[in-house]
Amino acid sequence: MATTFHPEHRSAYASYMLLWNPDYFFWPEDERLETLASIEAGEPSEAQWSMSANHRQVQVGDRVYLRKTGQGDRGIVAAGWVQGEVIMQPHWDGSARAATYVPISWDSLVDVDNPFNLEPISQQFPSGIWRGMQSGMRIPDDATQELERQWQGHFGRALRQEQNRDDVDHDSASPIERRYAVSVIRARRHQKSFRALLLQNRELKCQVDGCPICDLRLLEAAHIVPDSDGGASSLDNGLLLCPNHHRALDVGLIDYDGDEFFWNEEVEPF
Repeated sequence: MATTFHPEHRSAYASYMLLWNPDYFFWPEDERLETLASIEAGEPSEAQWSMSANHRQVQVGDRVYLRKTGQGDRGIVAAGWVQGEVIMQPHWDGSARAATYVPISWDSLVDVDNPFNLEPISQQFPSGIWRGMQSGMRIPDDATQELERQWQGHFGRALRQEQNRDDVDHDSASPIERRYAVSVIRARRHQKSFRALLLQNRELKCQVDGCPICDLRLLEAAHIVPDSDGGASSLDNGLLLCPNHHRALDVGLIDYDGDEFFWNEEVEPF
């Protein structure tokens, strides 16, 4: 199990702002739910995130915040601690270029529709960091303690709100809330590793013949024999599929015999 770093583990640490734009990078909801489930269980949730600025200065034990940008509500949606040295890997956009990634252990996360609004603290501590568009910009040292205090307050309120929603009667719970609660309980923590295995060993495209989807952000790890039926998360039992064909496989619109896909005769292939 990875060590989760906290401020007391170093006499001095830096804080950095990472960026996430949902318009360009698809962060699967099941992965976010797995992260939240791990956090609620008090377990580290390991991940890695691209970091362009300050990737030579960042150290193990530094604090990182993830700011949601793009359309809709903007602000911080997650925070964690740097767990290892920066690494080079293929760029998240699927291009041939490489990118720098920092290993992270997330310790707090909120719903993407409930980000922490940075406007008040940006007025307290004026800086270009709050609207900067480079992932990895360093947060001014004089703002770090107040940012952490306000973020933890926001995170705590978000957790209490979610717990309160879980406690309401079935008649008053919306379908989305009911599905969210079940998803957290049934989170598959091995799914991220399963997807990584397939990305390393499969052609980087949807495996259904004729499907043009090859964007890494849209490729999902699918089990041939369903996970719920005891299917292994292995290379022999895995397919890279786009979300539409993954769903089609799950609901029986399409079958796979190990070599070919077969559409249900009542379905028009897509």
